[in-house]
Amino acid sequence: MSRASEHASVEETPRAPFWAVEIKRGWLLVASVGGASIGWGASALIGPWTPEKDFWHPFLTGPPAAGLFALVGAVIAYFAAGKASQVARDTGAREAWWSRAGWAIEMARADAVADRLLGIRALGVLIDSGSEEDGEMIVGFLEETVLRAVDSEPAATDNDEEGGA
Repeated sequence: MSRASEHASVEETPRAPFWAVEIKRGWLLVASVGGASIGWGASALIGPWTPEKDFWHPFLTGPPAAGLFALVGAVIAYFAAGKASQVARDTGAREAWWSRAGWAIEMARADAVADRLLGIRALGVLIDSGSEEDGEMIVGFLEETVLRAVDSEPAATDNDEEGGA
């Protein structure tokens, strides 16, 4: 992995998971206080509810609790696998992009003019498809390497192509 790709992948803007729901803190506080108030009011009106003492121990140590814990574990595993899959897709796409960028950079540095133009055009397309930092790196490469190489080459005149005057 090149230093440029390592630097770009570290500074990539994180995405919210597909299942995440954004809740503002103020609404969360209002919902918590409201729920606690409703619960307190209901318990004051109805009175304490105490099931039989023989209910909780068998429930928490028996098959019902095991089923609930298995269900909670399955839900957590589902969302963790979804996140891992998204990360793997993003990483694969980024590696493919850098592979194409490396090919385009090699073509842009080629000796043949046709290959050089093909590489520059490919880099132009890649600027738009990558992240903002990737685009800035490619523009910097084009400015420093390719454009300076073009500026430093002697320009062919009409007399040189026709064999002199």
